[in-house]
Amino acid sequence: MDETGFRVCPKCNLRKPREDFPLKGKHRHGDRRYGYCKPCASTYQRELKFANVYGITPAFYERLMDIQGNVCAICLRPPKKIRLAVDHDHKATIKTPRGLLCWMCNRVLGMFRDNADRFRRAAEYLEHPPVERHKEILGASFFDDSPELLRRAAEYLEKPIILKALQEFHERNQIK
Repeated sequence: MDETGFRVCPKCNLRKPREDFPLKGKHRHGDRRYGYCKPCASTYQRELKFANVYGITPAFYERLMDIQGNVCAICLRPPKKIRLAVDHDHKATIKTPRGLLCWMCNRVLGMFRDNADRFRRAAEYLEHPPVERHKEILGASFFDDSPELLRRAAEYLEKPIILKALQEFHERNQIK
């Protein structure tokens, strides 16, 4: 670092102010800073993670993004602030990337423990919930009482938006 408070990043070869270099920690002689500027340090950390955790390069990631059309492989939404995560097979001994996912889809896969049968059952549940399939067994009283319980709960919580939604539900279904 020169006497003006600037230094040259060895990765991008640009002369930048000291504040453009990430803080490493406090030292008795002042702040300690990393050698690379913030953008280069971020890129470097990303490259290390890609190589060490997923066994891929940034170029591979970019090619996969292009192949997927720059969207999550499951929900088909483009990334917003956070780049797509590299999904990989956790059970494989060799690092095996499968695709790129948004953070939410990646978390859901983790919660389902990458079990395809659980996903099939979840889809079946959403398409044909047990309450809908078994109305005749559960009886009409269950369905008649539920809005009343919700109304009382809404009054207790004093949530006018819930009360309004319940009123609209009653009107649509002609419930008194």
